[in-house]
Amino acid sequence: MSTANLSAPKHAAFDDMLPLAQTTPEHTSCGLDAFVPENITAVVAVDSFHASRDGVYGHGVMVVDQLDNVSLLQRVDFEALTKCERIAKQVQYVVGEPSYDEVSRFQGKHIDIQGPIYCGLLPEMELQIQVGEDIPLEQCHPTVKEQIQSVMGL
Repeated sequence: MSTANLSAPKHAAFDDMLPLAQTTPEHTSCGLDAFVPENITAVVAVDSFHASRDGVYGHGVMVVDQLDNVSLLQRVDFEALTKCERIAKQVQYVVGEPSYDEVSRFQGKHIDIQGPIYCGLLPEMELQIQVGEDIPLEQCHPTVKEQIQSVMGL
């Protein structure tokens, strides 16, 4: 799958893991798939990263798509997030360089770790969507819009 559209956002500014585009509210049995769909233009927040024998995955990943919709994804493969340089840079910005480097080191180890290897923050109070849902950017709380704009500017 091509990631060509990722470089031109509209804004201009392991266990069994679902593909990024097919993430659902529940953990389901599905093969590991490592791709970022073409319609994702930004990763804005990550609640946590977890390590397993299959790699590292993000849990509770807030993304923006080309249609300016904000979505909350349940599980996302870390490797998929790092395949596109722009998205990888956004993830590094969101979690911080030291945490990004630590999570990257776990990617190649293929070991099960109980609990998260990174704990972040989602703007839960201001973000009024559930996993698998999306809302238009213009309907987001002003603090969520500010966070999105700071990441989109990278």
